[in-house]
Amino acid sequence: MSLLSNMGFSNETLNAIRALGITSNDPLRLGPASTTFSNLVGRETYSALYFRKLVTDPSIRGNGLKVIVGGPGAW
Repeated sequence: MSLLSNMGFSNETLNAIRALGITSNDPLRLGPASTTFSNLVGRETYSALYFRKLVTDPSIRGNGLKVIVGGPGAW
């Protein structure tokens, strides 16, 4: 089951979507606060982890969906 399906989106809805807008503050954990945090605790930040899960989700990657990333972290 895909991440978007787990969030309540039906297969019919997922098949009808042509573009998906995503906003994130620091998806690659390159900001100073994220870098410090991840170095202190020795793991990836949640924003980076879940951003990667979202953009690699089969329901997004497998149907030609256009992904538009915006927000402060979309350098």
